[in-house]
Amino acid sequence: MSGFKPSRGKIALRHIGNDCESETGGIIYTKREHAIYGKAQVLSIGHPEIVDGKEIGVDFAVGDYVLYNHQEGWGEYSGIRLVKPSQIIAVIDEDTEIG
Repeated sequence: MSGFKPSRGKIALRHIGNDCESETGGIIYTKREHAIYGKAQVLSIGHPEIVDGKEIGVDFAVGDYVLYNHQEGWGEYSGIRLVKPSQIIAVIDEDTEIG
């Protein structure tokens, strides 16, 4: 994701989930996901947040899959969700199912 970096203290995520699926009979449904938490991949990390004159680092890196609280997001643009580092609950494996 070149050319895009969130502002200080923000993380850019690509949400994973809510994909439409089709059963054999052609009925299309959407998987229900957890109401508070979502799975996402970290696309970009802004400069560290500064609190009391000290930079607050993060425990994840670009490309990691994370569990995050999507009720407190900063918004979404072209499939990119902006969140605060404190909204990241855990680093998870790519194949971890949430729901």
